[in-house]
Amino acid sequence: MRIVLDLQACQTLASRGRGVGRYSEALARGIAQAHGGDVRATLNARPYESVQAVISSLRDVLPATHFSVYAHPDVEEAAARSESPARSVAECLVRRHWMALQPDVLHVSHVFEGFADPVVVPRTLPAVPGVVRTATLYDLIPLRFNEHYLRDARVRAWYSGMQASLREYDHLLAISEATRRDAIELLGIDPARITTIHGAADARFVPHRLRGEEEVAFRAKYGIKRRFVLYTGGDDFRKNLSGALDAYLGLPPRDRADVQLVYVCAISAETRATLRTAAARAGASEDDVVFTGYVDDRDLVAFYAHCDAFVFPSLYEGFGLPVLEAMQCGAPVLGADNSSIGEIVGREDALFDAAKPETLTRRLAAVLGDDDLRGDLARYGIERARQFSWARTAKRMLDALT
Repeated sequence: MRIVLDLQACQTLASRGRGVGRYSEALARGIAQAHGGDVRATLNARPYESVQAVISSLRDVLPATHFSVYAHPDVEEAAARSESPARSVAECLVRRHWMALQPDVLHVSHVFEGFADPVVVPRTLPAVPGVVRTATLYDLIPLRFNEHYLRDARVRAWYSGMQASLREYDHLLAISEATRRDAIELLGIDPARITTIHGAADARFVPHRLRGEEEVAFRAKYGIKRRFVLYTGGDDFRKNLSGALDAYLGLPPRDRADVQLVYVCAISAETRATLRTAAARAGASEDDVVFTGYVDDRDLVAFYAHCDAFVFPSLYEGFGLPVLEAMQCGAPVLGADNSSIGEIVGREDALFDAAKPETLTRRLAAVLGDDDLRGDLARYGIERARQFSWARTAKRMLDALT
């Protein structure tokens, strides 16, 4: 069986280096390792600088001869429009390239590519006997929160067209049961045509604690002076950064006195100022709340491994990878009880209502004040994380298609 994987999601500025791009690459690696047959990968020539990067990253599981590259007319100016001659020609060329590889399975890593990048994902697919057409479905968050994500008419029109194209696929692979439910409820997808395959955290996330001078240097680098509660995610309203702050500020003064709240992610100057002002109004000192900005994975592992609690008050997630990363590193994890987050956490006493910061405050106070509970959550998280692996995800995909 020949599987052809389209990996544009590993190339675009919108996705590469972020969750979608990393997931796409990891799944491709898992498929190449798990499948006993022929695996090919296709890339877009437009983001040329990324072509060799993707090939090099996967060269240990896919030889360079198993990659092919397609080119199409420039669609950069037309990407946001539903119809244009350039887009139609580009879609035709991409489809032709895919089919020329004679796949038994054609898998598109991410349908929603191309609004902000000069690439296209065809909205219609040829129905070829014997070819199973599949795609990964990450989430339908723009439909859940359309007032935030689909206010712009151009974005709305583009998203609507790509959303409709999901019905072109013979089978969809959801990264969580929550995403699967959304596809059934919001799009009317036949439940038999969508399978949950989950995902996994990278193997670099391990419960490794720094020691001695190394730990001292790490803490000094980021201004970590006391015990700390960790948040990592992104500067997006649904990530609920203010919910983490409100929960922290709700702690009794005696509990908060020796604890800092640390945001590890890129945050805009405006968001940072808003959070700083809210913290100051509540009587928090300047160093009670720390903003590190973006950190590399090595330091991120250290943050996960050293925090006294990791909190994830997101309002909605397709998968919620930071939760799994934190658990895999041995962090005591507290997650919101919505969307896919509960699927990963899998423990009632570690969940809270993201719309009610006081529920996180209560969970947080319990964890910070109880060494045994912290240790139990840390051990549980490591064991729970072992249930998620790319080998298992790849097997679920292959099982769904055979």
